[in-house]
Amino acid sequence: MSTLGLTNGKNGKEDFSFNNKDYPIGDPSVHLASVLGVLVGRNIALKHRDWRLVPREAKDNIRAVVQQRFVVDEFYKDYYVGKMGCYLKEARSRKAGKILSLDDLEKEEREKKLAALKPDNSTVDEWEEFVKHVCSEEFITKRFRMQQIRKKYTTPHTISRLGWARLEAKMQKERKTQEEIDRVEVWTMGHKQKEGKEPNPGVVEALEKIQRAAEEHGADVGSYVTNDLLAKALGDDKPGRTRDLHC
Repeated sequence: MSTLGLTNGKNGKEDFSFNNKDYPIGDPSVHLASVLGVLVGRNIALKHRDWRLVPREAKDNIRAVVQQRFVVDEFYKDYYVGKMGCYLKEARSRKAGKILSLDDLEKEEREKKLAALKPDNSTVDEWEEFVKHVCSEEFITKRFRMQQIRKKYTTPHTISRLGWARLEAKMQKERKTQEEIDRVEVWTMGHKQKEGKEPNPGVVEALEKIQRAAEEHGADVGSYVTNDLLAKALGDDKPGRTRDLHC
């Protein structure tokens, strides 16, 4: 599974390659991520607040569509089910943002725009219930709290759905090597802005900290994620997350 590049698909389907940590890499895995996002948005009603509450039949329908185009080993089923749960949250969040943006409109115009926002896979009653939930004090309070938490994250990456594993694989391919890329190099590449775009101040500060850590620790830096330059410069990773090791 650690072979770089792509394997030959079966029956014209897109197949995957995986790195030595069993994360999918290569273009087909990017295509699948995009396809899953679209399928979830089109087929899963927003009334479902948790992926675990989505009917099995709806999940199986998406899986059937995916299997028509991609070769996905059963071993990775849970991984992609988890990704679909994330895409449902994203779809609900995006729609909620659009609903709340209409608050300042006159009632008649607001109702008209709300009706235009209703997804085709939701009934009128389901849509009205979702709108009611989004406009509730409980939801708005929670949304504001999460927005404040996100504001504290000063080093947003620029890799979109490429993912850290695929970014590392891309760097390996460009360098014509299968050796692991240093975590600092992957992190730095994943936070670069496009040419001509103003660099993020938080990222600039983080890179300066990494440079100071390199000068201070030099050859004494550890090889583990709890003791490498990123850890020394930016602190320990948050529980359940490891910088540049997630898709």
